[in-house]
Amino acid sequence: PDEPGALPIGLVRRLELVRREKVDLVVSAKEFDSNIPAYDQTPSFWHVRVEERERLRELAVVIHVSLDMPDDAGWSIQCGLHRAADALGTCCVGTREVLRNHGQPHVFEYWPGWDQAARTPTPAASERPVDFVFVGSPYLKPNDDFGIPRRDVVLAALGLGLSVELYGSSDWLDERLGGNPSLAAVYKGPADFDRLHEIYSRAKIGYSSFLRRGFRYLNDRVPIVAGSGAFVLMEEQAGLEGEFPEGVMAGYHKRGDLESLRDRLAYWREHNDERVAAAERMQAHVLARHTWGARAALLAAEYELALARRKAKRASCCGGG
Repeated sequence: PDEPGALPIGLVRRLELVRREKVDLVVSAKEFDSNIPAYDQTPSFWHVRVEERERLRELAVVIHVSLDMPDDAGWSIQCGLHRAADALGTCCVGTREVLRNHGQPHVFEYWPGWDQAARTPTPAASERPVDFVFVGSPYLKPNDDFGIPRRDVVLAALGLGLSVELYGSSDWLDERLGGNPSLAAVYKGPADFDRLHEIYSRAKIGYSSFLRRGFRYLNDRVPIVAGSGAFVLMEEQAGLEGEFPEGVMAGYHKRGDLESLRDRLAYWREHNDERVAAAERMQAHVLARHTWGARAALLAAEYELALARRKAKRASCCGGG
């Protein structure tokens, strides 16, 4: 335990690092629960707390990027995390006005990216042995926001006669946890994040579902699947077709509609040339616009904007002096 009144040990170390390395920009993420103690963790607050971020802001620009919006929005507002940053990047730009209305003046769109293109050559379509690959976790009681239960997605692919590989936790084999014992034949175990490019490089079709509805809400599966060269099939999500057009780059099915999913799976399996061409266009688009290098450039631009806002605020407070 820290001494009464002393700064938390973790914060002291972070402040020392920022000072020693003369850090200009601190980027934080995954903080929706950072004010909730996790007593099995060391330290018990295992993310950066609001007061810690405020101290860091005395030394550097702090930008928070959330790849879990819109889920993060409620926690961020409740805990005040969004106000303790110079800017906030969201993967669901539809949350921007909500966050602005609760005290974060600058919110920008920050999507996940792809950075594994150089790790392995992209196999040709004829060298991809698996029709359909799903990576993720099942959920016990999906509600309307969750769309089709994920086990039903995998069972639908199997029902159409597609070859399938399934990766994730062993919950997939437990019906009480949202899985199904019948999936044991295609279950391949957990997926190491650093191996996702290899896993999806085996697939003709990679699938992406979304836990929530949102506007231009993108999860990391889309650039990872596309970057690996597989065709991306996903649930409809408002605003995404403008970036990844239906049939031109990706495929969509109606959210919550199992028959629509089956129809689209069957279509894209049968239209091989069309699917391969779309996957190639999607991969090229991701490599041109949606790499982590592109995101780094975006953060650099947001850093400069944050500095300009700080300068303008100081001038306003001090009468322009």
